[in-house]
Amino acid sequence: EEVWVKKYLYVLRPLVAIRWLERGLGVVPTEFRVAVEAVVDDPTVRAAIADLVERKRVGAELDRGPRIEAVSRFIEQEMARLDGDLGVSRCPSSSVEPLNELFRAALGEAWP
Repeated sequence: EEVWVKKYLYVLRPLVAIRWLERGLGVVPTEFRVAVEAVVDDPTVRAAIADLVERKRVGAELDRGPRIEAVSRFIEQEMARLDGDLGVSRCPSSSVEPLNELFRAALGEAWP
C-alpha cells in the first residue's frame, strides 16, 4: 500500500504536541525532534520518525511511498486513544461560534 509519505509529518506533529502537553512538559518545542524524543516511547517509532525528518531535512522527495508500518500504527493508536479517552471528535457536530466568542473576549482582554 502506498501513502503520501510527507503527510505523515503533518499528522505526527499535532499528535506529538498533544502528548507533550498531556505530560505537562510546558510549551511544545519548535524543534520536532526534541518533542519526539521526549514523548514517543517506542524506539522503533522514534527511529522511523527520525528517518522521515532526516529525509525531509536533506530535501528528499517525500511524495508517495510505501506505508511505514510503525508510524502508521502509532498514528492509528493515538487517534483511537484521543477519540475514545478524551472524547475528541474529528468532526465536530456543534457550532464553533462559542469558541470564536471566547477567543474574541480573550483578545479584548489582552489588547487594551
